[in-house]
Formats: sequence, C-alpha cells, structure tokens
Amino acid sequence: MPLFSSSVSARIKASIPLIAVLSGGAALSYHADNHLQRTSLPILSTRLLTGPVPEISTSVEKIDIPSLIYSFRQGDRIEAVFRILEISRPALATSLKRHLAALDIDINELGASLAVWDKHRAERLRWCNTQLCWHVNLRSPDDATHSTVVLHTSTQPLYIQTPWQPNFALHENDRIDVILSPHLGSEDIAAFRVKRSEHIKTAYRYKDGEFYTSYGVRTNPALSRQPVPKGWAISSPFNPHRIHPVTRERRPHNGTDFPVPDNTPITATGNGIVRIARYSYSAGNYVEIEHDTHYKTRYFHLNHLSVKEGQHVRRGQIIGLSGHTGLSSGPHLHYELLKDGKPVDAMQTTASTSVALSATELEQFRTQYQNKIKWLSTF
Repeated sequence: MPLFSSSVSARIKASIPLIAVLSGGAALSYHADNHLQRTSLPILSTRLLTGPVPEISTSVEKIDIPSLIYSFRQGDRIEAVFRILEISRPALATSLKRHLAALDIDINELGASLAVWDKHRAERLRWCNTQLCWHVNLRSPDDATHSTVVLHTSTQPLYIQTPWQPNFALHENDRIDVILSPHLGSEDIAAFRVKRSEHIKTAYRYKDGEFYTSYGVRTNPALSRQPVPKGWAISSPFNPHRIHPVTRERRPHNGTDFPVPDNTPITATGNGIVRIARYSYSAGNYVEIEHDTHYKTRYFHLNHLSVKEGQHVRRGQIIGLSGHTGLSSGPHLHYELLKDGKPVDAMQTTASTSVALSATELEQFRTQYQNKIKWLSTF
C-alpha cells in the first residue's frame, strides 16, 4: 500500500502560470473557463554543418515540470477540480483538504493552484497559494514517508496544532517534519518534529495513542481553556466568595460558567480517562476526567452523557451535550479544573500534564520507533 507524504514551503510568492507542457511541440493550458487551448510551437530551422563534427554531450539534464497546473476560481472545490483534471484518486482530495484544514488553510482558496505530475497515478501533487506551497508524495511502503512545513518568509506566524502545544506559532525558517500513517487518508501521525534554529523537539505516537519524547515522557499539550465552541463569553467566573444565585447562600464558585444553550456539544479539554459519568443532585449529569496524577476536569449540568466511566478520551472529543440538569438556574455549562484535588481558576492556570513510560515500555517504545528516530535524525 502506498504511503502518504506532504511538504509545505513558503518559497512561492507569485501566482503560478496556468500551463501544462506536453510532448510533440504543443502546450496545453487550463484557462479560467476550463477550456483547453492547443498552441503550435515554432520549429527551429536546421542547416547542413561542414567540417569537423563537434563532440556532443549525451547527458540530458532532467527538468522537473508538472504535466498539469490548475488555478482555483471563485466557488471551486477540490473534489470538483479533481474531476475536471480527471485525477483518479478521490480519496486524495479528501486527505488534502483535511491536512490543510489542520493548518487553518483553505484548500479552495481563490487563486490557489494545484500542480499534478501524473493525473492517473497522482503520486505527486503540489498545492500553492501566494505565501506557501504544500507538496504531496505517495511512495512505496519501503520508503520513509513524511510531511514537511517550512516557513521561509512570513510577516505573520502560522498557527498549527502540535503534540505538546495547541496553536503553536511557526515563524520564519521554522521547520516541521511529520511521519504520517501508512494508510492514505488516515489522520494518525506517527512522529512529529519541530526545528527552530538549533533547537529540536521530537514526539512519537505510542500504542496507547499518546505522544512521547525519545526519552519516553508523554508530551500532552496544556489543557485548553474552554470546553465549549469558540465565541462564548463567560457568564460567571471562578470566585471562591460568590453568593449562589439559587440558594442565596455564600458558596464558593469553584468553576467557570459558559451560557451555552441546551444541547451544545461539550468537549474534553485534554486527553485522559473518564472517572465519573453519572447524575448527582447538584451537578446533574456530569463528567469528571483524570488527565494525570495532578489534574482533573469536571463538566456539570449536561443534558446528555456521551462517554462512560473508564473510557479514554482525547482533547477535543465530545463528552456530552450541555443543559441545565441538577441545581441550575438555566442552561449553561459549569466547568472546573482541579489541581491536586483543589479547585483552581481554569482561565488563569496553565495545566501541563506529563507522564513517563516504565523501563520495560520504554524499551518497547524505542524498538518500535528506532527506524523513525533514525530517519528524522537525517533532516
């Protein structure tokens, strides 16, 4: 099965001409209206040479030119572009869209271009906008497969998700290497490396689905601030001296309230294990997640529970739907962060989790990733 590889580079600063080079003295162009236009190329004149025949080099310099380049118009979609270009890899269009979306890049961006080297095999593609290029290669199973992001010039940082930090900012000359799963279209990343100047950080996904450094220390990112969709303001902040709105008693508010309507998806703010998923009189339907030996999070007043006790969850996974069950004055989510069993302000605390593999697991882990560690060290 072929492997999937991609690379992003910001070398391209200008629009790419929309032209495909063909053999036989003709050029084929895709214009904005998708019509094909064939143009005859001039044939060089010849004349008889007399005298000694000059020595002619038999070496030919290979020119790496794509066979097709398509420029996106208003309303274009990558799947439709693949059909127009007769590219016989529809799964690759989905994969392209997903991976660029992870970089917060719109693959259907007006003016972006898609270059193809062989539309039938579709083993080499290149997507470019005015700031960067993203190369895609499909190779044999024996080859190392990787995705490379290099930001050569940029006035604004490019924010991406990394195994150890959400919204990681790429700056000029930063480089990211990623070893992808051997299954085309899979979202799994096997290994991840960031190089900034002479500083290098590397992470590898183990059999438990978590990322670890080469020393066997888990690289979970800090817990995210909000378990609700973006755009929701806080209705009631963390306050150890608050007056309860229902009982009117002085009662600490050990969490943060978000005024989301009923049945809003609630997501885990970090990887962990569900320790509690049940109903209580005051909290209603609620979920408690243990992230490591120090941190836990709680989610109160849910209408629906989407997880069970003992279940492993990942950051961003939906764990339930908001509501106003239990002791609640109306629809909202009450979110708590506990450090060593004590409530802390989730909006002010940077909770970074860390777990190390045992000696036996570390040996298995290094054996599993020996080739990938060796491969990354060559870049």
